[in-house]
Amino acid sequence: MGAHAYPWDITVGEVVRRSQVHERFGGSRQSGIAPAPKTGNILLFTGEVGKEYGYNFDESRVDGSFMYTGEGQEGDQQLTRGNKAILRDGVALRLFESAGHAQVRYLGEYQPDPVQPYSVEQAPDRNSEVRNVLVFRLWPIDQVPSVVSAEEPQVTELPVESQDAEALNSSSIAGATEAELRKAGLVRRYQSWLTQNGGELVRHEIQVPGTVRPLYTDLFDKVTGELIEAKGSAARHYMHLALGQLLDYARFVEHTSLAILVPSHPSNDLVQLLEKQGISCIYELPNGHFARASSLPD
Repeated sequence: MGAHAYPWDITVGEVVRRSQVHERFGGSRQSGIAPAPKTGNILLFTGEVGKEYGYNFDESRVDGSFMYTGEGQEGDQQLTRGNKAILRDGVALRLFESAGHAQVRYLGEYQPDPVQPYSVEQAPDRNSEVRNVLVFRLWPIDQVPSVVSAEEPQVTELPVESQDAEALNSSSIAGATEAELRKAGLVRRYQSWLTQNGGELVRHEIQVPGTVRPLYTDLFDKVTGELIEAKGSAARHYMHLALGQLLDYARFVEHTSLAILVPSHPSNDLVQLLEKQGISCIYELPNGHFARASSLPD
């Protein structure tokens, strides 16, 4: 049966009980993505409850599109079952948002973006483990773009102070807030020290085509062209994370050198690892000054 062979009689903005939607059009009453093949619809539900399972990408964008997180509460989400059904031709995607008291509000019929229907983002699952989630870009059926030009990465310069607000809002992963606040304090001290020594620090926002949320660098010295990733600990886990992030960001930000900033001298083998990648390690001294680590011979 085609997407519109069964008459749809719920108007945009109308609030109804979810149970009534399923009684009339079918689909699972428990799923966020509820295919109803007998009536040619796929019912999509979004609301605050889903955010505890990492569905924190759901939102209406200023360009009229709606970002919708796929199904799967644990582990990486896969393009199967309901997620795969969203991309199926010949069905109508009917989007609802929670209106409280077992009621939902109908937002309208949508269609996946014709060029980039979904992106892979990161979010915590119900066990607070970071995993990959599928975020679908949906357009109202009467607003699907017909021509989309090729996108380039967008890099925007920002003041270093914007990192403080990010640290205070970083609570999606258990323990992240404390670590980010330690890093923010280190960044402030390094900024003060480097400014006194002739440096000028900024940071960058990087919007990668096909992704929902931008990337943010930590520091960039406009005087020397050095791109710096900071961490609140010199432990191996943090050094590995900083190395990966720095190499990722370096693809988009023009630079002359790369460095990792940490509050203490890392182990010798980690300094050697960075040196082999052509990356410096900046660490804080007890007197409040900063130095660059050099590895000792094996």
